[in-house]
Amino acid sequence: MSAEYPEYFEYQQKKEKASATEFIDAFVERNSDRIDNFKKLVSYIAKRPSVEKLGRHGLFSQTDAKIDLDAVAEEVASHQGILWTHVISLRREDAERLGYNNAEAWKKAIRRNVISIAEAHKIKVSDLRWYAAFHNATHHPHVHLLVYSRDPRTGYLTNKGIESMRSAFARDLFRNEQYKLFQMETQQRDLLKQKVNKLLDKMDISREASPELVSLFQTLVTQLDGYRGKRVYGYLPKPLKETVNKIVDELAKEPTVSQMYDVWCKINRAKLSAYSEKEKPPVPLSENDVFRSIKNTILQKSVYLMQLSHLEGLTKRTFSIPAVAFTKGCQPSWRK
Repeated sequence: MSAEYPEYFEYQQKKEKASATEFIDAFVERNSDRIDNFKKLVSYIAKRPSVEKLGRHGLFSQTDAKIDLDAVAEEVASHQGILWTHVISLRREDAERLGYNNAEAWKKAIRRNVISIAEAHKIKVSDLRWYAAFHNATHHPHVHLLVYSRDPRTGYLTNKGIESMRSAFARDLFRNEQYKLFQMETQQRDLLKQKVNKLLDKMDISREASPELVSLFQTLVTQLDGYRGKRVYGYLPKPLKETVNKIVDELAKEPTVSQMYDVWCKINRAKLSAYSEKEKPPVPLSENDVFRSIKNTILQKSVYLMQLSHLEGLTKRTFSIPAVAFTKGCQPSWRK
């Protein structure tokens, strides 16, 4: 759908003539496969004004052997199977920063990902045929990629296949930045967990915690006291999971925890932006599976409180009577 194009998103944001022109050009580019004559399609991809030429045209493929444009056009036009056309696009600032502002870089990138392309299209690597050309468009440099199988009876592409190919290229093109973001995300996750652990370790349920948190822990301790199953979040029945989730929600209100989670969400969005233009709203901490270990930490704390409660009750029952008897006149022999 054209509404999913990054150019359309920019047009919606800016409402300027330049962004409108860019969107129209992008629409034409991405719908070039609707050209009735396949020979014209190959010529369009290889010779459009924005193409970076590698000789007489801009077409390249798996090897550096000279490509006869007329022969390719004839081969494509006479192909009896399915032909797929893709447009792989970057923002100008990303292309410049990452070095994908030239045909050579894209040629290497596509060659590195031929296995992913073949798997996405359900084509044997030995049967895969592809041609591409780099178009150095003003705001969104991109490549046109034409894919088909040597065996016309094989090959099909699903939405899942498209997403797998998109992910493969995103991981490749942004691999250095993704690695840095992954490190930052992991570090922030660990810091947040450590903060929650410290809050739970230092927390005196009867004095320092909020009334809501005290009440929730008391509820969870009571529920666990009558529960004989495995005390791991994934194995808990629904009522216990709900109580644990409410405790996480209450902990998430703590200012430092809230700020740290906001930072993690920003890093996560930056990482995911390489895969999709759509920005999904962050989920609450209690619904984020990345932080599930916090829930098990809460369970461990609750089990400790439950055991402590049992021990205190046992201590009172066992030692109260002897202590009273001793204070009523029992004297050690050396005091005589």
